[in-house]
Amino acid sequence: MRYQAKIDVYLKDGVSDPEGSTIAEAARSLEIAPVIRIRSGKSFLVTFDLASESETLNAAHKIGIELLSNPVIQDFEVSEITEIASE
Repeated sequence: MRYQAKIDVYLKDGVSDPEGSTIAEAARSLEIAPVIRIRSGKSFLVTFDLASESETLNAAHKIGIELLSNPVIQDFEVSEITEIASE
């Protein structure tokens, strides 16, 4: 079976995020919205060929820890797992 996992990586609280700060300030100064804070990050869609959703969750966590994030300054979360049709 094939599963797709969405893995989101963000800077940890307390780590300087100039991109997020700049976007938040722009939203306020352009009066788009009364934004207090924006955290910037990246999302990754990873496709796995595994037997179950639980195996996919474990593999996604392993990739998040060992490859996609720097645990010193970043947090990650697996936000979605979806079964997909074989290509």
